[in-house]
Amino acid sequence: MKLFKCRGRLLLWYLVIFSFIVCVPTWTLAEDADDDDEEEVDWREERRKIEADIAKMVNERLAKEVTRERVVTELARNFPLSPQWKYPEPEPKQTLQEINEELIAQLKEEVKVKFPASKREGFEKAAREKYKMWQRNDDVTFVIRGGRGTDTLVAGKLSRVSAERVEVFPRRTINIRDLDDETLAHLYPVYHEKMVKEHVASENRRYDTQIEVYMMDERERRVPELFRKGGYIPNPDLLDMTAKTFRTRYNQRFTSPNPDHWISRSSFVKNLYDKLYAERKAEFSDEIAKDIYQRKNYINVKRNQFKKLMESGEANDLYGWMPRSKYQEYLERQNAIIEEEKMNAQPGDGGPGGPGMMNPGPEH
Repeated sequence: MKLFKCRGRLLLWYLVIFSFIVCVPTWTLAEDADDDDEEEVDWREERRKIEADIAKMVNERLAKEVTRERVVTELARNFPLSPQWKYPEPEPKQTLQEINEELIAQLKEEVKVKFPASKREGFEKAAREKYKMWQRNDDVTFVIRGGRGTDTLVAGKLSRVSAERVEVFPRRTINIRDLDDETLAHLYPVYHEKMVKEHVASENRRYDTQIEVYMMDERERRVPELFRKGGYIPNPDLLDMTAKTFRTRYNQRFTSPNPDHWISRSSFVKNLYDKLYAERKAEFSDEIAKDIYQRKNYINVKRNQFKKLMESGEANDLYGWMPRSKYQEYLERQNAIIEEEKMNAQPGDGGPGGPGMMNPGPEH
């Protein structure tokens, strides 16, 4: 796709901008016939009328050349997607949050089948089997975890269990302080219930983790496609479109489960249209204004060019487009003010008429 070959300062929507055919019309104003009467008309009033006419021309041109339908047409040509772009691009029936919540609800139903609650009932049975209580004369095997015989394997028949010691035939007596909880769980009911409870809790946590991992993996796998089918695309404005890796990174975003990475197709079209509209409006305004004003012998004056004159109280709007004759008149007045300041300034006081002061030229 040509979209991904853009470089430099080009953005995605510039692809659409440059695909438009630019017409260069011939601008006409009703006031053109009155050029000879320029001095008889207040130039500010004339400028206001010209500005109004320019705004009307710009809007008319925008209405013809910059439309949402045309944006969608160019997107379909340069940025093909499935489903294909269409005008008008419909609003999504669901928000991203609603799509996500609907999928989670579906996954919870799947979990009930794939991870039945009945399986939890076997955790306690397995725990009691694992920590089965030993009876007298049972063959037992365990490891001493403390005292002098640490890590010693004990094997034999259980002969007696007291509050402090355990005796194993033949001739082996172990202080219960040297046994771990797992061994004590086979010998004392209190430890037995404690270890059974801990085992059940551990298995439930393990089961919960399996469910969470399943839901997370399935959501991440399924939700991007649901977003796409729901009328959303990855938002290219979140990536650096001038980077060489843009194409790869943008394609990767089609697998992103993060709602923040997505934007509705309708919003994307609107944003693209708004950017294009603003860009072309400024472009058309400059183009038409320059053509009309120059034909009327106007000159474009920088904002601070007549700063001295405006500070003197002459006016506060001596910038922008104005008749060349008025520009010369204001230039002479300002030069007169500067010369007067030079004459009134004391030598060496660094006043306004000091060395280095220049009168800037007009902006053409």
